[in-house]
Amino acid sequence: MGVTRGAILLAVLVTVAAAPAPSAAQNGTVVVDTALDPTYPTTERNATLTVGVENPDDGSGRYLVESVRVYDDPGRTEQLAEHVGGTYVADGSRTTRNLSVGFDETGREKLYVAIRLRPRGDDSFLVTRTVTADVRGLHPSLSLSGGSVGPGNRTTFDVTVANALDQRISGLELDLAAASASLNDDHHVVSGLDPGETTVVEVDARRAAAGPQTVTANLSYTTANGTRRSVTRQLHTTLDGRQSRLSIGLSADPVGPSDRTAFHVTVANGFSKGVSGLELRVRASNATFTERRRVAPRLAAGNATAFSFPAADVDAGSQTVTATISFTTAGGDRRTLTRELTTAVERVRHPGNVTLTGLQLTRENETLRVRGTTSNLGTTNVSGVIVQVADGPRAGPADSRHRYFVGEISASDYSSFEVRATLDGPTNESATVPLKVSYIVDGARVTRTVAATYEPSPDRDAGSGGGPPVVPLVGALVVVGLVAVGYRRWSNGGD
Repeated sequence: MGVTRGAILLAVLVTVAAAPAPSAAQNGTVVVDTALDPTYPTTERNATLTVGVENPDDGSGRYLVESVRVYDDPGRTEQLAEHVGGTYVADGSRTTRNLSVGFDETGREKLYVAIRLRPRGDDSFLVTRTVTADVRGLHPSLSLSGGSVGPGNRTTFDVTVANALDQRISGLELDLAAASASLNDDHHVVSGLDPGETTVVEVDARRAAAGPQTVTANLSYTTANGTRRSVTRQLHTTLDGRQSRLSIGLSADPVGPSDRTAFHVTVANGFSKGVSGLELRVRASNATFTERRRVAPRLAAGNATAFSFPAADVDAGSQTVTATISFTTAGGDRRTLTRELTTAVERVRHPGNVTLTGLQLTRENETLRVRGTTSNLGTTNVSGVIVQVADGPRAGPADSRHRYFVGEISASDYSSFEVRATLDGPTNESATVPLKVSYIVDGARVTRTVAATYEPSPDRDAGSGGGPPVVPLVGALVVVGLVAVGYRRWSNGGD
């Protein structure tokens, strides 16, 4: 029977109008209802499908239930169960038929029911209905996957335990035995699984032979009402002696002042052929991931790719990340690997730090021209750098040129800026111009204010009026003195 795993769907009460029949049944109706017991059938035991036929008391006459058959397909080619035998249903009466049906696989299953009815003295007609039920396993499901046999005939089996029950189970104990390999650890304990939850148990093995492998798994667990259950399954997989498994590695960026970083999971394909449909999920107890899932359509043989996962609330030191990757091999097998990866996360010693250097303040009439350099003295990049004039006692922003967007500055790099400020009061007196610099480092914006001092100087400020510059005038006097002394000496020498 075709199976797809899906949501719960109960068998429902169905009311149908029968096809018109000649004579007395021309205007009559018949009611057909179906129900499954249990509501959620399992693959371990058959369920009972009850088909009810009710003849309303409307004077249309009695009906003969000739047969009830259950099929696996809408074309009614594969019969699952039948009940044959004529029984009349009089006006105002009801009859039922019970059929035993079994299910091979869990998931959403459809049954196609055909009821053949015949009014008294007329030809028979067929009523068909579809029953949909959610087939569950009586026990948690177990599956096995394996990769390749590595050096020393070593390999790793992955045993997946999925709780398909409608209740939480606890105290899971998994005992394993392999026919053609020596398991390093044959007993595993899982504290509990919620409904729909899955866990993967990694089992390292030695003396493993390439080819088909069978692992006997015995799972015992406790249900929500305290009942202890157990189930034994023969699990099968194939180990490849020529190919190697996917390898997974972990690294991390240094963590900054905001306790943010990024973990990088590297996946390398050691298979001799490409893999497809990669889906990588991560989780960690000591980090909060903004996104936990990454996908890639394909990874060629011998290639590697890295997936980045930004994370917050990360402390410096050793960090463990659980990575689960699912992929499809070139042969069409869907496999899942789970690894506990550990890496060392370092603290940024000198995060990005922007300071203002080389400040030059020049008065141009009633405004001040402020030029300088924004220098990143840290070891990490900064972005969104802005320099602007703030309000002060005697200085403030000057029109639209009071703000300068610098942008990104790499570690140990710099960039120039220029802003304009206005002066209140006398222009020949010193004044303090507050410069506000802000930037983003490690995902957080930092803002600080730097005080730039303006000192009036007639030889530097344009538009201030006055006589010739002081320094050139002194130089001219020195030159004249030297000429005079030289003339006296020449005159004396000529006497």
